[in-house]
Amino acid sequence: METNTFTGVTSLLITDQVNQGRSAAEIVRQISEALMASVPDVKIDVATVAQIGRRSLLSECVGARDAAKHYSIDRTVDPEAVKKATRGGRLIAAKGTGGELRFPLWQFADDGGVLNGLKEILEALRESPAWSDMLPFTFFLNRHPMLSGLRPVDALRKGEIETVLRAARAMRY
Repeated sequence: METNTFTGVTSLLITDQVNQGRSAAEIVRQISEALMASVPDVKIDVATVAQIGRRSLLSECVGARDAAKHYSIDRTVDPEAVKKATRGGRLIAAKGTGGELRFPLWQFADDGGVLNGLKEILEALRESPAWSDMLPFTFFLNRHPMLSGLRPVDALRKGEIETVLRAARAMRY
């Protein structure tokens, strides 16, 4: 198959998935699974897989200007305020490809502000020997056995702060 044909078909498939409401993360996951199923003996190094995962997670994040709109309940704050909150351990952010901070929208409450308990949970996660800027993403977005299979972000939205905090503290070991 020629490169142009492959690129054209891939673009059509991705556009179709976007039109069906699929997220970038879901599309990347589907493409990765299709590649692995089609070529089971393909060798992909861990660094490449990690980079794909990181880009997928960050594709669903926003920059500081947009994050600032969600950060405060009663007023819009300056983008520097969300950067400062990140440095102070009150918000989740990771550096994007250009070095700019990217903020996941799921850490904000529907009516503005951050999810209750987020700061305390981030403090607990920072005590983990596995700490990196991506640990909050993997912790909050993956189902957790201590939360009856819920994702921590979903349990937090339901007000289960103490249970999520215990799960975060368990990451220390």
